[in-house]
Amino acid sequence: MNIALPVNDNLCFLDEMLSYERQRLLKDIQNLRAFFTEPKLWTKGAEACSVFTRNMDKAEDHGVPYYSKSAKCYCLTGAARKLLRMKPEQSEPKRFFFLMQLLRETIQQSPWCDGETYYCGDAMYVASWNDDSKRTFAQIKGVLHRAEKRMLTFTPKRRLTKKAA
Repeated sequence: MNIALPVNDNLCFLDEMLSYERQRLLKDIQNLRAFFTEPKLWTKGAEACSVFTRNMDKAEDHGVPYYSKSAKCYCLTGAARKLLRMKPEQSEPKRFFFLMQLLRETIQQSPWCDGETYYCGDAMYVASWNDDSKRTFAQIKGVLHRAEKRMLTFTPKRRLTKKAA
């Protein structure tokens, strides 16, 4: 699949990251992309479901926490939390925040943006976009592909280094 990306890459939050953080974010997006190998692994309406479904009513009835052993399918945010091995009581770690920020900005620059404006944090934006009634598995895969491509082609405008203690 060949995707043309805009020349003006304004993902400026990436400029503020250290090189190792960008490498880890690339690995995280690659792992998330590899996780969704088939449509039945993706859901809407819940972070995770105990049955394979994208029916919103059924997902709400069978929704389980992303860390549940009975989870069979996940939304984008649920899969990210699972892959990052987040604990239920854990607040969002920086890795999760960066991943959601990358997905939000990639969605907003994609043909699947729909012009919807969700006034919320990055994770809620990604979840709301995921749960949209028009959303398809192909669009989920497309956004993940675009996010990976952005990370692979990103060139920092400036180099940040760790300060010596």
